[in-house]
Amino acid sequence: MANTTPPHSSLSPEMVALQRAVAGRYSIVRELGRGGMGIVFLARDAALERPVAIKLLPPMLATRAEHRSRFVREARIAAALSHPHIVPIHAVEEHDDFAFFVMGFVEGETLGARVARSGPLPIAEAIRVTQEVGWALAHAHGRSVVHRDVKPDNILLESESGRAIVTDFGIARVADDGTTSSAGAIVGTPRYMSPEQASGEPIDGRSDLYSLGAVAYFALTGRPPIDGDSAAAILARKVMVDPPPVASVRDGIPPKFANAIDRCLAKDPSARWGSAEQFAAALQTSGSAREIPAPIRAFVRESDRVGSEVATALTAATTALVFVEAISVTTRHVDFMRGLGIAIEQAIYLALAASMTGLAAVRLARLVSSMRRLLKSGYGHSAARPALAAAAQQQDDDSESVGSRVKRAVWIALGAGATVGSFFLAGMSGTAIPLLGIAGSVAIPAMTLRRVFEARRARTSLWSFLRGPMGRAMFRIAGIGLDKGAVRLPAAGEPTSVALRNELTALFARLPAEQRRELADLPELAFRLESQADRLRDRTPNPESDARLQSVFAALDMLRLDLLRVVAASAGSGDLTTDLEEARRVSDEIEARLQAQADVHRLLRPDTT
Repeated sequence: MANTTPPHSSLSPEMVALQRAVAGRYSIVRELGRGGMGIVFLARDAALERPVAIKLLPPMLATRAEHRSRFVREARIAAALSHPHIVPIHAVEEHDDFAFFVMGFVEGETLGARVARSGPLPIAEAIRVTQEVGWALAHAHGRSVVHRDVKPDNILLESESGRAIVTDFGIARVADDGTTSSAGAIVGTPRYMSPEQASGEPIDGRSDLYSLGAVAYFALTGRPPIDGDSAAAILARKVMVDPPPVASVRDGIPPKFANAIDRCLAKDPSARWGSAEQFAAALQTSGSAREIPAPIRAFVRESDRVGSEVATALTAATTALVFVEAISVTTRHVDFMRGLGIAIEQAIYLALAASMTGLAAVRLARLVSSMRRLLKSGYGHSAARPALAAAAQQQDDDSESVGSRVKRAVWIALGAGATVGSFFLAGMSGTAIPLLGIAGSVAIPAMTLRRVFEARRARTSLWSFLRGPMGRAMFRIAGIGLDKGAVRLPAAGEPTSVALRNELTALFARLPAEQRRELADLPELAFRLESQADRLRDRTPNPESDARLQSVFAALDMLRLDLLRVVAASAGSGDLTTDLEEARRVSDEIEARLQAQADVHRLLRPDTT
């Protein structure tokens, strides 16, 4: 559960009563939010010393046997799910008049809050978020659990990594369990529920796929595919109207991704994807970049913020220095009193320039701190470079409408006029008006740049800077004093091939120079095996592909084990040499098989030229 709402100003009766019931095990911090079927509290697990969220069935509902049994049953259904993209439920409990469950606390915001704050997601991020939710639903559906309320407010975006996490299985149902919420009742959120759910018909996992398609549509466009003035109007339109294709609402969406979403939104469940797993697999080739580990995604997000903030601060500093020079040029011959006022004005501008430059330096220092965290996670400059390049490429690929260019021109004109006006106010007599003019002449151009360009060029420039030699030097500075002996694995939920390859390259870097020369092709082989694992995962699952994928993992794992032993000086390099030869053989065999399959596919594919 995420911290997405402000804390309540006073203790609620429910909070006080719950605290008494769980005293000694959980310490309630504050209320996070409430709805018709639950009140959510932020708490601390006393035994494990970790933050948790507790969802309490409102006491007035807990006294009703049917509500209480449904709440507990459905909480236990959700507790059986264990997946990196599903909020984990740690416990389901009943005590006297209380029924509640304890779940993981996620620091972040909902997808709905993110779009409301920053607008539609970048296309690459929308693909990733949609795919991660698809994986979560595939896991749930594989255990016969249908969520029934997939919507932007039930998808959390972890602040540190950007990882999408599905929450609130509060109305989840085990498919074909023979239960209903209530006679004739329709549960869910009208804007995102499927037509069959809106009609009160039986549903299965394909209903969640419709909802996920609607969520992806919202993430890309900022609006649901079908809307209306009331819940009844929306539900009626669900059954009667087809939503407009997502590609007609936003330009630049990869066709495969757009088609995948439109297929999810088919009114007939049989016309949708057969499963969430198929849908998530289809997104792998729809224009998304190769899987990027969560710590690297967090670093790219931090550099995104730094780029815009540093650009704004340096623009303000440069503007202040320009005005210092402009004052000197335009006021060369003045009397003493007027000269004193001009000197004070210039000193203020210089102070502003110094403070803005200092602010930019502080933000860059924080970026170095982010690099340090990345290095602690086991990722260096070479691992971050591809993600920075992909972010810059996505920035370049984003299209811009004619209307946006017109707005940009209007803002430039307004900003230039306001800046010149503020500069003249700064030269007037008095105290308040000149100070206001000085502040405006520095702040207006900086904010105009941020508004007009949305810091796109600044971010792209920073990403290019970080990919080059200076970025490598900053990583070296950030790594000063770190424990080089600690090899840290990626966060949970990362692809196995990424985790193994990352540890292999880190271990290789710790070998003596002579051994690194002898095993010079090992890093390249590790990257090759990782790439082959990605290609095998992209294929339709079958016993042969699964067996070959297992052989890739085995080859990487044996090399990792050998390197660990060599680095620890508990074994010679004989086993490593043997396993290196075996890894080369496995890689060559898989590459030949993949190439043969590609040749067959090319021969069988109709000629479209």
